[in-house]
Amino acid sequence: MIIRVLKIAIFILLITPSFGFATEIRINFTGTQLAWNIPTIGVPTSYRIYWRSSAQSYDRVNRSQDVGNVLIYNISALGLTLYQVYFWVVTTSDIDSESGYSNEIQGKYTDQVPQTLTIGGGSRTLSW
Repeated sequence: MIIRVLKIAIFILLITPSFGFATEIRINFTGTQLAWNIPTIGVPTSYRIYWRSSAQSYDRVNRSQDVGNVLIYNISALGLTLYQVYFWVVTTSDIDSESGYSNEIQGKYTDQVPQTLTIGGGSRTLSW
């Protein structure tokens, strides 16, 4: 019985694609950076981020960027419009395949570190 279960498990591992599935990647956005987790299945060779405004669709040619094998990406180099709300997804890639989209998140691109910190109803201005 144990040998049969092991054979089935090995078979499943052999037929599983080497890239992560979209539902496994969870992304978050801080205003200047996107971050995501490593998928639990497969070993991606790179990640691709996609962005759009509310009126657009995702576009691999004009609104995506291969970011390599990193888990955090600073979006300031993408030429985005400041204070515009964007929608984001991430995919994983291996040599010849790309996964489906991750969860979609939205956020306003600020390209700056906040200067005011609010704690317990009071505000303090930070300088550095």
